[in-house]
Amino acid sequence: MAKIPKWREEWTRLVGDHQFLEIKNFHKYQALTTNGIPVAQWIKDFVEKDFEETDLTGLQRWLLDSLRRWRGRSGSNVHANLTAILSATCAHLTDRPHIPHAVCTLITRGFLIPSNQRDRILKKIKED
Repeated sequence: MAKIPKWREEWTRLVGDHQFLEIKNFHKYQALTTNGIPVAQWIKDFVEKDFEETDLTGLQRWLLDSLRRWRGRSGSNVHANLTAILSATCAHLTDRPHIPHAVCTLITRGFLIPSNQRDRILKKIKED
């Protein structure tokens, strides 16, 4: 019987049965219509993120930025599926073995938040 990789155990503990991952503060920096749907072919970056992300490695920062772009393209929270994340971020073959641990680190540090709602952030904006 094959041993379960450590990252798989960590993924199961952190994500559980959640279907999506919300990106912390994503909605604060993005252009939205009154319906809450992304309108631009780009996402906004913010200059203070370098100070918020000082504990992240280069790979983790790249992954978080790539997930932000995916979130902007799709208009919904990121799917909590590693195969989809690898595909949507176009992760390089040499980086792929490190992505599962990087995602788990982003969850542990609060940059990604497991959720069962596809667009909870957008609904929250509508309520504000």
